[in-house]
Amino acid sequence: MVAQYREPEFSRSHVNRAGRILAGTEAPVENLSREKARRVVDNRRAAHAWPLLTLRMLLWNRARKVDPDALVAQRLKRLVSVEAKLRRFPTMSLARMQDLGGCRAILPSVAAVDALVERHRNGRQGHDLARSYDYIEAPRKSG
Repeated sequence: MVAQYREPEFSRSHVNRAGRILAGTEAPVENLSREKARRVVDNRRAAHAWPLLTLRMLLWNRARKVDPDALVAQRLKRLVSVEAKLRRFPTMSLARMQDLGGCRAILPSVAAVDALVERHRNGRQGHDLARSYDYIEAPRKSG
C-alpha cells in the first residue's frame, strides 16, 4: 500500500483567515464556516506529513551514525492542539506557525546530541538554517 500525502489546497491568506475563525478573533462567514475552517487547518497540517517524514529520515540516518541505538520520532500537532494554541495567541498567523510538525532524536548524552547537531549543521540538506535554539544551554520555562 502506498501512502497518500496531501498537498496544500488553500492560499496563505485563506489559511490565516481559517485560523482567526478557529481562534474566535474573526466571525465565520458564509463561505467559511467553523467546520470548513477546521478542514482548511487540517489540510495545512496534513500537507506537512511528507516534508516531515523526509526530515525524520534524514535525522534518523544522521543520528544512527552518532549512536546506532538512537531513537527518532515525529509528530503532527493535533487539530485540537492547533485550535488551543490559536486561542492562546490570537494574533498568531496560522500560516507562520512553526510547530505544526516536528521530529526529535533521543540520544544517551549531551555529547552525543552535540555530535548530531554538528553533523546536521555540516550536512548537505538542500536548505538553509534560519535560526537555531539551544534548549540544553537555555531551557524553556515550560519544559
